[in-house]
Amino acid sequence: MAQGHSVDEYLETIYFLAFPIGEYTPRGSGSPPLASRVAEMLGVSRASAGEMLKRLEADGLVERGEKKEALLARLGAGLDRIGSFKVEKFITTDGYKFLLPHGEWVAFRASGTEPLIRCYIEAKSNAQLKKLKVACQNLLKA
Repeated sequence: MAQGHSVDEYLETIYFLAFPIGEYTPRGSGSPPLASRVAEMLGVSRASAGEMLKRLEADGLVERGEKKEALLARLGAGLDRIGSFKVEKFITTDGYKFLLPHGEWVAFRASGTEPLIRCYIEAKSNAQLKKLKVACQNLLKA
């Protein structure tokens, strides 16, 4: 029986699918849904992967649905702040990355094959990670 995977392992897998390295070649526009690809890479059932993706979406770490284009337009215009965090630099290579004080950052990247936006966060502590996660969730829900 396969051992359960952490949220971080799911996010790392999603990130790998978004930014492939090495010999891995991403599938084209006719590729299977994200849940199927994540399930295959982690060795779990598609149902398990689908449930985790729903949980990640509910937590504001993955955005799927009709709001994608509107959210991308807002992110692409740049932001001065993400919650209480001042944006020091805005990078538009492979998505939208917002550099914050103390080496922390938040990045958003749209899937090319599915109606979803992925959110990646780098923080210096668990407390900062939690604050950034809430700020990103609020941003995605707005």
